[in-house]
Amino acid sequence: MADAALFMVVSNADFPVFEAYFQGFATQSELVRNQKDYIMYSALDMIDNEVLLTNKNQFDEIDAFNEWKISAFVTPGQTKLLLMHRNELKEGITAFFKEAYGHYVQAVINPFYRVGTAIVSPSFARSINR
Repeated sequence: MADAALFMVVSNADFPVFEAYFQGFATQSELVRNQKDYIMYSALDMIDNEVLLTNKNQFDEIDAFNEWKISAFVTPGQTKLLLMHRNELKEGITAFFKEAYGHYVQAVINPFYRVGTAIVSPSFARSINR
């Protein structure tokens, strides 16, 4: 996705089960990667509060840090899909979340996957990174 840095799937117990770095961020220094993780995790409390207050499952720009914005999609099972991005186009983010959620569902219905554990499927990673 254009202008995206990090996509993360977080279980309903706030355990990260998948993360993907975009646009060369995988090669950034460990310090930069840790800062981005901290920013993503700090958005989880805001997402939990919004889920309690509204009936929405997608939250555009739930949090921001400098030029980075955090958007989130919450599944019916309370798994959170988070995206750190600079993009202002809501339609593109919505389309990304719909596609990512479809791939997530395909990954978790696999009989060999245990809910809440890391998603290590190469096909899931490929589908997110394209």
